[in-house]
Amino acid sequence: AQRWSPAEILSLAAPDPFFFKFEHRSWSTVWGMALYLPFADGRETREEFKLHDNSRAVCFWAGRLMPYCKVPGLLPWMDWAKKDKSWADVTARVVMLLFFGQVANVDATKFRLA
Repeated sequence: AQRWSPAEILSLAAPDPFFFKFEHRSWSTVWGMALYLPFADGRETREEFKLHDNSRAVCFWAGRLMPYCKVPGLLPWMDWAKKDKSWADVTARVVMLLFFGQVANVDATKFRLA
């Protein structure tokens, strides 16, 4: 089954998320959490759900879930981990919850970032 609700992701994630906030030229202020999906209890937690179109984030705009929002990779400031191949498995286990404010550019349906 393809489950990807925020509650499902939080239930599978390691207990200590990384909280962050940044400013983006198109998205304005973005708050977020980076969650690590471990191999736990003999199962691969990152394979227990699939985000829309292989996105790396679940996105919210003004408190609403944006079900078709796609963030294809880690955020640019997370690039430090991509430079070292030994971190490949770690970065593949990271999923983000991103929260956009009222001024973020969204499409007319409020389902995607513009």
